[in-house]
Amino acid sequence: MTFLHPEFIYLMLPVLLILFGLLLTQSDAQEFIFAPESLAKLRVDTDQLSAKVRNLFYFLMFLFIILALAGPVIEKGSAKVKVKDDLFFVALDISDSMLCEDVYPNRLELGKKKIVELLQKEKKSRVGLIAFANSSYLVSPPTFDHKILTFLLKPMSNSYTSEHGTNILNVLKAANKQLENSENKKLLIVSDGGDKGEFSEEITYVKKEGIKVYVLSIGTQRGGVIEREDGLLRHQGEVVISRVNRAIDDLAKESGGAVVDSGELSPFLESMEADSLEEDQKPIYFHFFILPIGLAMLMFLIATSSFHRGEKYHLPSLIVLVLMSVYPPFARAELFDYQRLERADEAYKQEDYRVSTKSYEYYALEHESVEAAYNAANGYYKMGRYKMAVGLYESIYFVEADKNHQLYHNLGNAFAKFGTETGLKKAIEAYDKALKFREDNETRENLEWVKKALKKSREERQKDLQPDTLLGSSPSKPLLGGRNNEAGKEVSASNSMHYAERTMSDREAKKWLKLLDTRQHGQNYKIEVANPDEGAESEKPW
Repeated sequence: MTFLHPEFIYLMLPVLLILFGLLLTQSDAQEFIFAPESLAKLRVDTDQLSAKVRNLFYFLMFLFIILALAGPVIEKGSAKVKVKDDLFFVALDISDSMLCEDVYPNRLELGKKKIVELLQKEKKSRVGLIAFANSSYLVSPPTFDHKILTFLLKPMSNSYTSEHGTNILNVLKAANKQLENSENKKLLIVSDGGDKGEFSEEITYVKKEGIKVYVLSIGTQRGGVIEREDGLLRHQGEVVISRVNRAIDDLAKESGGAVVDSGELSPFLESMEADSLEEDQKPIYFHFFILPIGLAMLMFLIATSSFHRGEKYHLPSLIVLVLMSVYPPFARAELFDYQRLERADEAYKQEDYRVSTKSYEYYALEHESVEAAYNAANGYYKMGRYKMAVGLYESIYFVEADKNHQLYHNLGNAFAKFGTETGLKKAIEAYDKALKFREDNETRENLEWVKKALKKSREERQKDLQPDTLLGSSPSKPLLGGRNNEAGKEVSASNSMHYAERTMSDREAKKWLKLLDTRQHGQNYKIEVANPDEGAESEKPW
């Protein structure tokens, strides 16, 4: 057994010992007034617990409370977790020049709109927000809560600052201070570039600090006037015409970043995907804090009760009763779920798919575990219940590309087992998706084989089309004699009339299914199920 927070023991236990020691050594005030012989005659013996014994129970109560705060746990294993740890800052220019209306409705509002679009597309990164003009202001530290960033962004205006001008170096220093503990420092600047003709000082700084700067320029070369609440912005009596400053693009290029097109944010988003997943080993604990809490309640009950000396009490039974009453159902369920998961893994290894599938389904529903749902789908596939397998496969999406490749490969296998043209088409779609996540020879071979099977099926059906057999004249049957009774119907290319799909005999159907089992590469994976203690926030719940 270990403690997650041993500092509670180090800090609070010495204080408790000192207070309890003072409590035991202090004398009763009556002993200073009466002689011991007189005091013994005045006292009434009630045969109850003495004050020192009661204080001892109070001491044990506080001791157990301290142990509960320290977080006693037993490590029951560990799990590998892939964590997406993207972090970047967005800096929005709120200087007066951003009020220029050469873009609709003005530069500032368009810049805010583009940032909102970015937050909606990039939902898995921590994003921080900085507003700047001549000085920089931290609006929000990095957070996964993009809704609060949108909420803070919408009311932002140049009224937030009374300063004039745009200081890019200042915002670089402010972002670097926030990103000092990050290995990949990334900053997106949304600005019209200010008035500076060259950014050599800023380029030197970002190279020294290792900051990748991305620039989203807002404005046009034609420019426009700047309209403020007190009228048009003037300089020495002349109306100021503000134009976008393209010199800031050099800052992005020299830093290793990029110039982001206001109509296309994909280059910046693609950079977010690089080296984004980090593998970490997380311990899995079984928590026992409820045990000292229950004992503390028991000590309090004894200390405040009227127990008499000389009477017999069934103390062990009382302890068991109290512990059972305070031990919560969710803690017992956690232990039972862990055992259920182990039984499911063992049953899968022993090819007892009925038991493993049932256990995995229960675990997936209770803990919203996509891995358990995936394993349950594999179990249905192994049992030949392909519709159930497809239903579960289609409800799952993983963050990791390799897992998605496995998922769509198995989905293609299940669709191919339907034995219909519709199933073969959907199998092709699933294999194509699997290959987009990762190239694989077995998946490629399955894809080519299913394409040939679909082509051959269409050719044979086209030869046997009868002009007098109209669509709907007879129920359609599975092309391969399989389980699906909803085979798709085709349209004849040489005739304007619709014809029914030609069905196969039972003998032909058995031949096709046998060929399918022989030629199709079964790549039925089983993924290690994550324990609910570790969490999987980045994955879509099932």
